[in-house]
Amino acid sequence: MEARIRWYHSEPAKVFEGSYTAIIVSPNDWALQGETITFHYGDLQAEETAIYKGRTFQVMNVDLTFP
Repeated sequence: MEARIRWYHSEPAKVFEGSYTAIIVSPNDWALQGETITFHYGDLQAEETAIYKGRTFQVMNVDLTFP
């Protein structure tokens, strides 16, 4: 599983029995501030999204639903 913001892709997070522990989103590019974060498992995109707020560290809990 990974997070994407336009051209940025996070390091993949492992999924075990339908759960993931953490996805670190740190593009180090202020041009992406305010952009939509999408979550992907292979070719599938989750219905849920988030907004990148340009922070170095932000904790969010997101339950993801894949079609």
